[in-house]
Amino acid sequence: MKMSVYRQRTPMFEVEHGACLSGATTEEDVELVEMALATEKPVLIGLDGQTTIIKISKPGDYVFTFEALYDTSITLTDLRRTKASGVKTPDEIPLDNFQVKLAVTIGHAELDLQVMLAASNAGDVRKRLRDLMDSDAEFRERLFDKIAEALRQQDSDMRIAPRDVQSLGRRGENDPLWEFS
Repeated sequence: MKMSVYRQRTPMFEVEHGACLSGATTEEDVELVEMALATEKPVLIGLDGQTTIIKISKPGDYVFTFEALYDTSITLTDLRRTKASGVKTPDEIPLDNFQVKLAVTIGHAELDLQVMLAASNAGDVRKRLRDLMDSDAEFRERLFDKIAEALRQQDSDMRIAPRDVQSLGRRGENDPLWEFS
């Protein structure tokens, strides 16, 4: 079976599964090579003494890079946690809670927010945050509420100026003095 191999600043190349096993730097790297087969996910290993990401070869793998796969690769820490948890794959490991400090920058304003995120490890936090932003409307809404609250509490010079003004006609007796649309 062919494996796609990724190293920093090096084009992707393919090797046979057996070459990955014989070139693995440690016994745990051998276990990670086997986990790549079992999970069909990329793994971060030592291969021929170099930090390497390998995965089962599939058409189109050339579009990936070491850097693009790094955050989602199974690591030695994942392998050890898998063993300690008594499960077969990292996906089966119960999630941990992480207190995350977010830096939100809007123009010149920098806001600090805190959120608790459940993730498999500290490296997974970044991916979980991206996934929540992409697919969880309730999370996004709560985050935007927290951003607005932080902006109100920030002691900074906020300038507001009209961008465009259009007359809507004479104000009626019961019309509000202001209204956001």
